[in-house]
Amino acid sequence: MTSNYLHTYIPTERPGKFGTLSIRKAIAQMCHTPHAHLATERPGKCSTLSIRKAIAQMCHTPHAHLITERPGKCSTFSIRKAFTQMCHTPFALLRLSLCLSLFGFSLSTYAQEKPLVVSSASIFADMASAIGGDLIESVSIVPIGGDPHIYEPTPGDVRVLVKADLILQNGLTFEGWITDLIKNSGSKAPVVTITDGIIPITSEMHQNATDPHAWMEPVNGKVYAANIKAALLQLLPNNHEQIIAQFDKYIAQLDELDRYIKENIARIDTNKRILITSHDSFHYYGRRYGLRLESVMGTSTDADVRTSDLMRLNEVIQQHKIPVVFIESTINPKLLNQVAADNDISIGGKLYSDSLGDKDSPASTYLKMVRYNTDVIVNGLTSALKVTVDKDTTGSSGTLKIVAFAVLLIAIGIFMWRKKIFAA
Repeated sequence: MTSNYLHTYIPTERPGKFGTLSIRKAIAQMCHTPHAHLATERPGKCSTLSIRKAIAQMCHTPHAHLITERPGKCSTFSIRKAFTQMCHTPFALLRLSLCLSLFGFSLSTYAQEKPLVVSSASIFADMASAIGGDLIESVSIVPIGGDPHIYEPTPGDVRVLVKADLILQNGLTFEGWITDLIKNSGSKAPVVTITDGIIPITSEMHQNATDPHAWMEPVNGKVYAANIKAALLQLLPNNHEQIIAQFDKYIAQLDELDRYIKENIARIDTNKRILITSHDSFHYYGRRYGLRLESVMGTSTDADVRTSDLMRLNEVIQQHKIPVVFIESTINPKLLNQVAADNDISIGGKLYSDSLGDKDSPASTYLKMVRYNTDVIVNGLTSALKVTVDKDTTGSSGTLKIVAFAVLLIAIGIFMWRKKIFAA
């Protein structure tokens, strides 16, 4: 009875998750021994076996005798059970009781940790933050401003994945490097493909190739959000109400964003709804809102730019009298700048597609990014149209002035000629 009663009062660092170092510190604090002296199975990894060994070492009992909730999984409940079984030993019970008295009946002296959700790119990390809120820690493998198409993983990424409780990937060939990275890290965290349920746009030129940029329009964004919500509910089943509330709020914001885009795209003349960018990242956006998409590169930035691609783009610009092109935040603008110069047109602005902007940018979140892109596209195409109209009007006015001046000169000439005739 002592064991069953006591374990319910043993405080824990946080429900369902421990870090090796924090557990070692907590155990060491209870037993008044430096935490560095405790044995662990391997550094940086929390496992049942390592904690059992640490407890056993302090209590002078074989670690196999300690109770665990289930093999191979470290959980709050299993460790609490292990602590209570230790308390059947008077020596251990004395130390545990003394610790609880001296240290406020809690191990919360050490900072509480949150489940770590690791996303492949910043856009998905932001979505997870919006739905998970303060329940999770959300990080991105590819840093802000990085290009996920051509990203090269670092040793630091391996260390992050080892600590991950959940991994979110886009799939659809977006992050081709991530499967090997997860495998090499040895991470046991569940991997969720957050495009599940989306019908991808397929390539007309390359068989079995799909466009991965499904997040670029908010209706698909709702599918991403639903998949993230489901994954978080699996990770944090005790926080169902909070996750659902934050998810519902996010869905409402996505619906409002969809309406905003429709209303503003409608301001662009239908003949000018042609969007030229660095690579094909706006096809989902264009399909939903009625824009034709052209680009220097294909759906991936690691594709080689061919002369035929540039010739095709120049032909489209000249044929449809396209006034502006748009560069992208993660791609070198050199080629598009050259295309603009060759065709004597302007750069309409910088768009965000494969990465959010930094915290001080107008695209620091997914919702802000899509809204900002819309504003830039609409302003670029409508302003360019106005400039074109103004130039045409100015040109017509100039022509009229020249004609009027010519008529005046002719009239003066005729007047002078008639005056000379009459004078003779």
